[in-house]
Amino acid sequence: MNLLNKRIQPSNEEQRQEIISILKKKNREFILKETYGERPLKVVVRELPPDFDRDLIKDALENKGYTINRVVQMKNYKEKKLLPLFLVDVKRTGNYKNIFQESTISYYLAKIVPYRRRNKPTICYNCAGYFHSAKNCHMHTRCIKCNGQHPTRDCNIKEKITDPVCINCGEKGHLAAWKGCKALPQLSKTPPPRKPRATHKP
Repeated sequence: MNLLNKRIQPSNEEQRQEIISILKKKNREFILKETYGERPLKVVVRELPPDFDRDLIKDALENKGYTINRVVQMKNYKEKKLLPLFLVDVKRTGNYKNIFQESTISYYLAKIVPYRRRNKPTICYNCAGYFHSAKNCHMHTRCIKCNGQHPTRDCNIKEKITDPVCINCGEKGHLAAWKGCKALPQLSKTPPPRKPRATHKP
């Protein structure tokens, strides 16, 4: 977990929960880092009708023995159109690795493929920070419209802001999470070169 740029690494789950409890009691801000087991496997269900019920997907997969955290229909934000793609969070337990072998969802033919993340950092919908999600964020809530301590969806500003101010970089003309924001961390597009393997001559 991260506490104001200081990392705390508990030695076991009991100690981790104890630290979380202390931080909450002291009303301290912190960000949790998920363990590999807590991090869900993200998959995409393809080839279903665009109006397919998300609950049917969840029920169908759970009936096959998978633990499903959530199902979200993906959207083309430019065209404001729902896509025939469903993002599914699968808990890493039991037979979760077999999910890619499934070919039907509630009697419909379907294809399940790995979710490919975009080459940009995750932005938190709670504090507008980077590299973590809202469910692991215990920082003060920040509205990206007015910088108030409330969720953006609850902001009194409902109309489009003509000259917004970014709460991350302070510049005018865009909101937080804009891909051209100077505060947005840049991720490497190409992996670092692999080091040559050591060889031993006889």
